[in-house]
Amino acid sequence: MKSPNPKTLHDKTVWFILKNLPGLLFILLLLGVSMFLWWNIVAKKTIQEVELQTATSGETPAINVVTLELRPTVLRDKINLPGLVEPWTKLELMAKVGGSIDEIYVREGDYVKKSQRIARIETKDYQIALDSAKAAYALRPIMPATRPCAARAFPLRLIPTSSRPNCAQPRRL
Repeated sequence: MKSPNPKTLHDKTVWFILKNLPGLLFILLLLGVSMFLWWNIVAKKTIQEVELQTATSGETPAINVVTLELRPTVLRDKINLPGLVEPWTKLELMAKVGGSIDEIYVREGDYVKKSQRIARIETKDYQIALDSAKAAYALRPIMPATRPCAARAFPLRLIPTSSRPNCAQPRRL
């Protein structure tokens, strides 16, 4: 196909535009996309700069605050919370002898010293045992010498000599 040869200036301009229209449209499209991207980049950069300035400015936004005047007072509030109290060290207190406690000389939380009397154990049982031992010691010369071990192991009851067939040997009942 032979290209027409325009004669007038108007025809020449129209022919030039129609001939180069696809290239011009492509150039305009590239220019428009590049302008759009440039505009987005500039807007994001501006937003980031503003955020950076507000973050580094050291000023915080205003906050509503209520202030009260402080006066020294005694606190009367109590809080009851569940809990378990455990000692740092545990002590076991024992006596050399057993028995009922007759009197206590210290209370919980008191400080005590070495060899300080803490409590008194009832002495009635030990007094009875002491009296029994003294009585057995006093009767020792009366007991027969032939059987010393049996005298300690088995209590003997002495029968009057008139009812015993052999007076030398005491008889167990």
